Amino acid sequence: MPFSLRGGVSAAHSNDGMVLLDERAGRYWQLNATATLVLRALLCGASPGEVAKRLTGNHPGLSVAAPSTAP
Repeated sequence: MPFSLRGGVSAAHSNDGMVLLDERAGRYWQLNATATLVLRALLCGASPGEVAKRLTGNHPGLSVAAPSTAP
């Protein structure tokens, strides 16, 4: 499933991450470096599992949990 930003939401890079602006609602969110990595990867077509593997590669003490089978 491809990910994309909702219409009316724009992204701008900042010194330590990214800022998302919802122009319709007049709200914004400041993303830290980790959230920026996750969002960029998803927008470039990575799956959530691939993103988790990238994160654990950047932080060797972490592990990836098995996907939930709960409905």
